[in-house]
Amino acid sequence: MVDDCGGLVPDYVGLTSLDKPFVGTPKYPGGDRLLTITPLSTDGRVKVEAENGAADPRYAISHLVIRANSSGRGVISFSSYAGDGWSTDLKCPAGSTRVSQINGNIEIFNGVGAKLAVEFVVKR
Repeated sequence: MVDDCGGLVPDYVGLTSLDKPFVGTPKYPGGDRLLTITPLSTDGRVKVEAENGAADPRYAISHLVIRANSSGRGVISFSSYAGDGWSTDLKCPAGSTRVSQINGNIEIFNGVGAKLAVEFVVKR
């Protein structure tokens, strides 16, 4: 059985028009905060915005890096405000390669200037 979920750029951002953003909550120390991954272009550019309090949203804009295995199943990495983010698992609806959920890790600052990788789940 071929598992080609998330192996191509359109699976994340859309083919001819931009797809919906992924939204979820990383497991921040001291409580969850909003994380949004928004497609900005059909060539794979995304805005990764992590809430850091209502008056201090932080974001990075970068292109997705997609790595696909021999069956076409993808994993992604991207820039975040504090460093990097990467997937650990992807979910696609049956019979589709369109990614509907990303599980992964994202680097954040821990409040004293050091980086910390925290788990996240985002869905659309």
